[in-house]
Amino acid sequence: MSKKFFAAVISIAMVLSLPITAFASMDEPNIIKIGNTGITPYFIGVSQVNYNFYNEGSTAYADISVVPYQGKITKATFSVNVKKDNGTLVKSWSSTAYLSGDGRIYFSKSCTLPARGTYQMTTTIKCYNGSTLVDTINSGTIYLTY
Repeated sequence: MSKKFFAAVISIAMVLSLPITAFASMDEPNIIKIGNTGITPYFIGVSQVNYNFYNEGSTAYADISVVPYQGKITKATFSVNVKKDNGTLVKSWSSTAYLSGDGRIYFSKSCTLPARGTYQMTTTIKCYNGSTLVDTINSGTIYLTY
């Protein structure tokens, strides 16, 4: 009896220890660019978001482009805030933009910085297909020193 039991235990252990190969899907890679880094959150309708927060003298520029997967997104609403590093709000924008001819959605605004210092831009982008919300993207904080 113990030989049969031992053989059964060994057989089960061998079956459970077989290597199993699993592959992740490589379809529609999702990359969000923040500065020079890339992280990969999961978005349903958005392939890539590019942020550019820079200054020319005392004028700060906030440029964002959203690259959706074909047929997934038709418009996006942008809520963008520029604050001093102490939390004082310098400028706030809320706008809606639609898919352009090149298949992207753009946001581009500028504001005057009141003084030298460190500024931060935070964004929330809500992407829609018609009136259906598909993705909500929060940028985190992007810094600019002037």
